[in-house]
Amino acid sequence: MTSKDKNNIQYKNFVIKHYKNEKVADVIKAWAVDGNAWRCGNKDFSGWYKTLAREREGEKLIEVKQPFHPVRDYEELAKCRTIYTTITLSTADPFRTGKVAKWKENGKERRKWLDSCPLPDYPDIVAISLLCDADLWDEVKEEVKRKGRSKKLKTIVVKAINFVYSKFKQLCPYGNAVKLLDSGGGFYCLIDHRVTAPIGREFDGEERAAIFEELCNRFNRWLRGVWEELKEKIPEAAEILKIDALNHKNRLMKAPLSVHKSLPWVVHPIDPENLDFDEVELPVNDELIRQTLEWVKLHPSDEDALANLNQLIAVLFSEYEGNWKERLQKWIADRKKKEEEKRKLLEEVRNQRRVETNAVTDNFDDILEAIRNVSMFELVAPYVTEDRGDGHPRFDPPYRPSQSGTSCFVCNERKFHDLAWGQSGDVIQFVALELGIISSLNDYPKGKDWWKCVDELRRRGFKIPVHAKLCQN
Repeated sequence: MTSKDKNNIQYKNFVIKHYKNEKVADVIKAWAVDGNAWRCGNKDFSGWYKTLAREREGEKLIEVKQPFHPVRDYEELAKCRTIYTTITLSTADPFRTGKVAKWKENGKERRKWLDSCPLPDYPDIVAISLLCDADLWDEVKEEVKRKGRSKKLKTIVVKAINFVYSKFKQLCPYGNAVKLLDSGGGFYCLIDHRVTAPIGREFDGEERAAIFEELCNRFNRWLRGVWEELKEKIPEAAEILKIDALNHKNRLMKAPLSVHKSLPWVVHPIDPENLDFDEVELPVNDELIRQTLEWVKLHPSDEDALANLNQLIAVLFSEYEGNWKERLQKWIADRKKKEEEKRKLLEEVRNQRRVETNAVTDNFDDILEAIRNVSMFELVAPYVTEDRGDGHPRFDPPYRPSQSGTSCFVCNERKFHDLAWGQSGDVIQFVALELGIISSLNDYPKGKDWWKCVDELRRRGFKIPVHAKLCQN
């Protein structure tokens, strides 16, 4: 065993001792819950679930999974180096489980949920801590790992913190709704979750889900604007850090008093009245723990939370008028209208292509040839949002949210390209994504799933023959 290995083991034990401190545990637990709402826990940015049971079914391993609850499962989370939580709080049943199958195929590990994924989804969300994650570039992290944070670096980062904080205060100017944390490898600026909690109380079901998803999308767009302005006004900051505009239902952040995954520093509050970027190492003292617990428990008053929500929604949903609730109700009404228009357009397209019967064949190649002749242009026609005259119409993907509404385009008669994913797919993959059969273009439906996609193409009016054996069955 090398001295480096020994040091790593010693530091790991040091981290475990830190998390076993009951006062530290109290901080992380207080951060993770508010009444009956809770944040999902995560171990080292990769472990979402604890395994309750395992069994073999032939070549497949079937596991029963349950999401980590930071209070109930704290002892398990405390075994890792970095404890993460979601920025969202939900009232999902913390005891719900899901079964996942794992197997090897062509040397690669495959996995598939046999029922629904047990992680909270948008309909479960009741509040969200809208987040700016400003992270040092990897090469800068490597340098500070060797030399520590230089005075020059601290000065530049403090400028960036001040700039981002001032932008957030324009969104939420009342009380103490905007909070700051040193994340170990950068800084977090976030809006207290109680600002958005009234949305969770006033709306429910599909409407609440749609609002929180749209809120994340619009906030991300606003955050990208902050990043562009930061690059222009403080160019030296853009050379050492970047801002991630990635708020969504499963977005993770390091919990207060968590340890950074590669740097020897602890996540801790930054005082907006006395900005600094001074690192904190283990062991942390009782005074810092006390201050962090105060930071976690400090929320805007109900009056300030509503005033901030009014301002937040006024900025992000500026095309509507009224208070926060009226603006969101108008957005919901517009959304329903657009969905109905899209449904009618899709039905019109289907009717134009619909035939009374499909041909019957005993040659499987006839089916494959018919699928190859399905026009990608026709398939995505209901979702086209922009035709730039270059023969590659842009469209809004129906299988994932798109801030721009133009993040996919048709390559040719047989292929489309997803700019966000940097990948292309065919008509079968497009339908499979839309039906939720696959979740990425790395996958391709097989067996019964493939036939489901073929049936869906037929349902949409494309002329694909039916195999004679299927007719007999």
